[in-house]
Amino acid sequence: MPNPYISKDQAASWQPVKVPFKTKFFPVLQTPDGTLLMQGGLMGPNELHLSKDSGETWSLHGSYVKGRQLLPLKSGELLEVDTGLFGIFTIRRSADFGKTWEVEYSNFARRAYDAQKK
Repeated sequence: MPNPYISKDQAASWQPVKVPFKTKFFPVLQTPDGTLLMQGGLMGPNELHLSKDSGETWSLHGSYVKGRQLLPLKSGELLEVDTGLFGIFTIRRSADFGKTWEVEYSNFARRAYDAQKK
């Protein structure tokens, strides 16, 4: 399976990125400062990996639920949108490359959920 590629010049040229997974399923994301982020491999644990050297080395940065939409913002923060499973949507924001998250919006109703469980 081919490696992903990134561009640092608005797609005028491309360079391959080494990733720490044999089976790649999620794209490599690049933040405005050049940091690369990648969700864990398809069959592996829920992880978010980070590289500050264009993919030469990667470090486990924290846990992360695979499959959520991860968007690097110009501010350097990350925005995450879940898939809306069962009609429940959540938007979260991270200021530390996904180490911690703050909920910006959710239509999840805790009281309704707890009442349903009774």
